[in-house]
Amino acid sequence: MAIRQQQVVFVFAALVVGWGAYSSLGSGSSRRASGGSGSAPEFVDHPAPDVDLVRSASRDSNALLREFFTEPSDTRPLPLLDFEVPPLAPLPGLRPAPAAGPKPSLFAQYLRTTRQPETVGGLFDDLGSDEGANLDEVIDSAEGVDWNLLTPEEKAERLESYRRQYDWILTNQLHYGRILNRNRFELRMPITEPILFLELDPETGQERFPGMAPVAYETEKHSIESFGLADTPLNRLELERVEFPAELTRGQYGTVMSFADRAYLAREAGPRALEIAEEFYRKAATLTSEAAPRLGLARCFEAGFRFEQAFAEYNALLRGGFEDNPVVLARLGVLESRFRLFDLAEEHLQQASRFGRAEWEVQLALGNFKLRRHMPGEALEALQRAARNEPQAAEHQRVRAWIRSLLGD
Repeated sequence: MAIRQQQVVFVFAALVVGWGAYSSLGSGSSRRASGGSGSAPEFVDHPAPDVDLVRSASRDSNALLREFFTEPSDTRPLPLLDFEVPPLAPLPGLRPAPAAGPKPSLFAQYLRTTRQPETVGGLFDDLGSDEGANLDEVIDSAEGVDWNLLTPEEKAERLESYRRQYDWILTNQLHYGRILNRNRFELRMPITEPILFLELDPETGQERFPGMAPVAYETEKHSIESFGLADTPLNRLELERVEFPAELTRGQYGTVMSFADRAYLAREAGPRALEIAEEFYRKAATLTSEAAPRLGLARCFEAGFRFEQAFAEYNALLRGGFEDNPVVLARLGVLESRFRLFDLAEEHLQQASRFGRAEWEVQLALGNFKLRRHMPGEALEALQRAARNEPQAAEHQRVRAWIRSLLGD
């Protein structure tokens, strides 16, 4: 009879289990036999503490009081903390520039100052109590001016200030506002077309009749006696600009250059001044073969931050027969120094100095460059040459002051 594999495995497992049970029983009896021969255990009495003497830790009874039906405090936003101003360094400022002072690029060098804020007590006490009028009401009440209380000089000064800010039309009374005609700079008396006029309150600068369309003033209907534009630098340039004919002649070259220079000097009044200067420098360049109009054009590019065009214009001048012109070389060197191309700038300024020993602009540019590059000896020589050849015209007073400031006079 064949023995199956399952039967063999069962018999082997039964033997293993039986042997393990026998071993455990034998080791337990031996341990009990060996333990019986030792000493008896010693019992120690530990008395239980008296629970009546236990007291809870002391607590603040007020801290436990709260309303039963309110939310816990950690679910509500915490009250705002008091704002503490962080320590800040005092802000620098500029002192007011004197009438004959340094140019604006030197304001920070010579006029910088640091001021601490000062608290002035009672500054607004006259505005009334807390229950009285607020600041807006006080301002509104001050907008109306009682002309009967003004002296003749104050009235004239106020009217002059109005004419510097607003366009005006004189009919049966004087109106201030804005002339909105597209060709407003070409309008002349007698009027041949209606004047579109938006009237403003000269005291506030707001529309006198809010939401109302501009009024068309006509000579026959409104009896216009005179009119004018606001007396601003830009309006004066525009009025002078329209006086030039469309076709310019060589005899007008000096007038055109003078007007372009004045427009360039008025560039801080608005970007339109720089556009007019560029326009008339281009017109002047068609009237002559000299470098002055193109130099003015490059200067307009620099003032308008169009430096690529300025570099291109200077390089075109050098390639166009002005490679030994000291002013062209000097201005190119100054522009290169602004972009920290110091080697090229020094090369061009030295060339300009060789060609223009008696040119104050060239020597001033070289001296200023050497001074900024910490070469005072060479700077002093160039500045002394600039001082000997400085311009004497009244409009060059700022240049003379600049040369003296660099020399330390």
